[in-house]
Amino acid sequence: MTFLYKFQSINNNSLSALIKHSLYFASPNKLNDPTEGLSDLTGFDVNVDYPIIYNSCSILSMGIDSDNTKPLLSKSLFHWTHYGDGLKGICLVFKKDGLINNFINHIETHENVSYGYPISIDASYVHSLLKVYEGCEVVPGVCFKDQSVKNFISYAFNNKPKCFSIESEYRFVKTREGLLEYDLSSLESIIIGDKVEDDDWEILKTVLRPMSSKVTFQKAMVEKGKFLIKVKDTNLDDFR
Repeated sequence: MTFLYKFQSINNNSLSALIKHSLYFASPNKLNDPTEGLSDLTGFDVNVDYPIIYNSCSILSMGIDSDNTKPLLSKSLFHWTHYGDGLKGICLVFKKDGLINNFINHIETHENVSYGYPISIDASYVHSLLKVYEGCEVVPGVCFKDQSVKNFISYAFNNKPKCFSIESEYRFVKTREGLLEYDLSSLESIIIGDKVEDDDWEILKTVLRPMSSKVTFQKAMVEKGKFLIKVKDTNLDDFR
């Protein structure tokens, strides 16, 4: 089984999303990679749909295990340090197929991010990509324009610099920024960093307790004397 991971710090936004069983899709201008949208808007024909499509999209970035020969991402020191607030945060572990099934009717694309060098997208390419459906024979149940738009979204949002490959990122893209609800059955476990602040823990424990009959809880910590993270099962009452 393949899993998707959402590392989060504990704050009002993440707690609110957790209560609503939802994940947040951010607009492109809120992403922290300065090379995001490197094929951006300048110099494009105003008649091309690209700027409207690009700016109307929102992205959910998650982690995915790269292969079965490496440690699970739940034990990634890098991810816990950079995205899990140095073990003061949490990690939501989802069954990949389950989460896709939850989201499939609300998203445009979902796939692994490719890492390499910038892919040049000029105006003529965008125009041809978006208009490739023109002249095609109409096929019942098939919308060539929609498929062209999905191809463009995939191309624009799933290409990142090679140096970011350690992120092992999987992206969902949809229109409109905001929360999208998932079913608890797709949530495999919630991992809590053992350095969580006392005040945060009291609030988090209250938020998590209604889920305790459906979700497994785990604790992440630094393995003694090693540069490694270990994860073990826990429950809300014995965590501290």
